[in-house]
Formats: sequence, structure tokens, C-alpha cells
Amino acid sequence: MTTSAALSRRLRRSRRRDPWRFRLSRAVDRITYTAMFTGIALGAVAELLAFTPAPDTLWNPIAVLVGVLAATAQIGVLLAFGPVVARGAARFWVLSTPVDRRGLLVPRFLAVLAVSATVGTVVFALPFVLMRVSGPWSVAGALGGVVAASVTVIVQPHVSRAPRRVVNGVAVTAWMSILALLLVRPTMSGIGGVTVPLVPVALAAVVSTGVAVWTLGRLNRIALAAGTELASALAVSVTFLDSALFTSLMTSRRTRALGRVRSARLHGRRFAVLLRADCRRVLRLRHVPLVWLGLIPVPYAIGLGYDARTQAVLHLLCAFLAAGQLSGGLRAVCGSGALRRSIGGTDRVIRTAHLVVPTVGTLVWCAATTPALPWTGTAVLSAFGAVLAVYRIATKPPLDYSAPLFDFGGYGAVPLTFILRLARGPALLLVFAYAQILLNW
Repeated sequence: MTTSAALSRRLRRSRRRDPWRFRLSRAVDRITYTAMFTGIALGAVAELLAFTPAPDTLWNPIAVLVGVLAATAQIGVLLAFGPVVARGAARFWVLSTPVDRRGLLVPRFLAVLAVSATVGTVVFALPFVLMRVSGPWSVAGALGGVVAASVTVIVQPHVSRAPRRVVNGVAVTAWMSILALLLVRPTMSGIGGVTVPLVPVALAAVVSTGVAVWTLGRLNRIALAAGTELASALAVSVTFLDSALFTSLMTSRRTRALGRVRSARLHGRRFAVLLRADCRRVLRLRHVPLVWLGLIPVPYAIGLGYDARTQAVLHLLCAFLAAGQLSGGLRAVCGSGALRRSIGGTDRVIRTAHLVVPTVGTLVWCAATTPALPWTGTAVLSAFGAVLAVYRIATKPPLDYSAPLFDFGGYGAVPLTFILRLARGPALLLVFAYAQILLNW
């Protein structure tokens, strides 16, 4: 019987080898982009390390809970993608053969481990760096990323919603604990630095990795195809520089996860009907109100140790995220001319009706977080800037691939309208952030 290593070598030999000039060009591009993003990351880390918030022992448990939230988000992403994925050609021509499946999937699993460990190093250690809690958090984050990837591979053969429910339950519990700490503010004078149990985490990483490698042999082609749709949509969105396909697929998956809902005919004028339909859409997607509520404690946590300018800018960013969660209907009607024609009426009426929910939700969110701000004008400016930026992003025109291309050098050829399209919304948000800094100087 042919072994997996022999089959892999044969497949590599059968691939067409590009000329050395093409390989050198690709290597130069990769080195350029790697150096560029590494420099940006190092600069951001240096800025974070230069910042020292006010000393408060309440940061210690909050940093741990925020790290738990980051870990649950990473596990949720891994569960959505598979995490071990095999495309159609590999599933049909390679994995259907009697070759050792575990040996064929080990390289994919190692790639998932590397990516998960890298992401875990960043997302888990970032809250501790921001809150100045000492400890080897990067090592703990890398080991936690390995554990997260291994556990998701272990549960991948079982088609069940139980892992997602457990992850959501842990995330909600962490958010409620953070809110309780911010509201109650218990005495924590006896709490010193947070210790990192590296030995148990390392042992869990080794054991879970071994079990995950054993599980690779039990992955059938159905389990390997679970995240193919999402991975393909992400690849196409990155290639065509347009996230519409990926976001629409995510919305479709969330809608299918709801199962069946009781439909009801809506009566009344067009504006009132559209408003009620948008409200029902927000309430049916359970993650939307949860994220909106989960962003409320963030300004209160920021107020523990940041200055007024940093509070104002981060409050504007959180208000923008809260408004974006409520603007799904606005993005849907603005991005589909066929949907607007089927609804009827003018575009102004349709857009105004779907702008009510984001506007009211942002105003309520800013009102709930006003006590954490130095003065009320910050909340007013954040609400106005967040709603305006969300509206600009939702109403941006589709990407024109027939526009003239311009070569920026190391960045490659880019359509001239692409930069303007990307800046529509975020650039306005930067203007409001600068205004917040000037007003809170």
C-alpha cells in the first residue's frame, strides 16, 4: 500500500515548477509585505509599552477575563472554519484513496496549530500588555492557541451545537463578571501579580495535540468539507478586495442557524413596515443585541486608567462598532438594487427607514456610557460620528474592477477607485477621532 509520505512526494513532483525568476519575484513580495506588517506591529507594541495606565489592582482579574473572551472568540472562529479543511479536489481524488488519512492531514493540522498559536500569542497577551499586568502572557497565549486548535479538531467529527453553546456560555459569563467587577469594584488590595500556570497549560497542550493527531484519522470527508464554503468565500473576498461575499455568507449561516421562525404579515405604511421588519431582524439575530450590550462596559473599563483623549477616541470606536451591529438591514438594502426595487418606494424612504434602528441604538448606547466620560459632548460627538460613518460605509458604491490601475511599487497594481472606496467611512471616523482629541485636550 502506498504511504501518505510517498503520495505527497509524488504529488509535489507532479506539480509544474515555475521559473526561478517568478519564484524570486514572489519571495521578494512576501519579504516586503512581511517586513512592512512586522514594522507596523512592532511600532504598535512600542506605543503600547510606552503607555502606563493608573495603577489599579482591579486590572488583574479584568485582564484575565478579557483574555478568556479573546480565547472564546478564537475558538469560535476555529469552529466556524473546521478547522481542518480539504478542498473538493483533495477530498475526491486524494482522501478517497486507501492511503493513511492521518498522515495526509498532519501537515494541514500543523499549519492550523502554527496559525492558532500565533494568533493566541497576540490576542491573549494584548489585554495584559494594555493593562500592565506582568507575566509570561505571550507563552501562555501560544500554548492556549495550541489547546484551542487541538480541542476544535477533536470535536470536529461530531456534528453538534454543544461546543458552540459552551463557548457562548463562557463568553457571556466572562462579560457578566467584568460588568460586576466594574459596578461593585470590590477591595483588591491583597491581589498582587497574576500568576501564570504554564506547566498545566503546557501539559494540556501536549495531551490535546496528541489526541487531535489521533482524531485526524477519524475525520470523514463530510467533516472536512464543513468549513470549505467559508474558506473559499474568504479567499475570494481577499482576492477581489471586497468583503461583500464573505459577510453575506456569514449572514446566511447565522440565519440558517436560527431554524424556522414564525412569519407574519406586516400591515401599515411602507415606512412603518420597513421599520418593524428591521427591528425584528435585529432581535432574531441573537448575537446583535449581545454584542451591543457587551460593548457597554468597555468605556467604564477604559475610564479606570486612561486619559480623557484616549477615552474619547476609544468611546468613538466602540460607538461605531455598536452602530455597525445594528446596521445589517441598512447594508442589505443599500447593497442590493434588486431588493430595493422589490420593496418599492424611493431610495430615500428605504434608507431612512433602515437608518432609524442604528441611530436610536447608538444614541441609547452613548447615553448609557455617558457617566464614564469626562463630559457629555464626547458622547454626542461619538454618536453623530458613528452613525454618519456607518451610513457612509453602507452606501458606498460597488467596487469597479474596470477602473484604471496604478502601480504603487511594492503594493502592486491597485484600482484608483479602490482607495477612495476603502476610505469612505473610516476616513470620516478618523476625522471625528481627531476632533475628539482636540476637544478633550
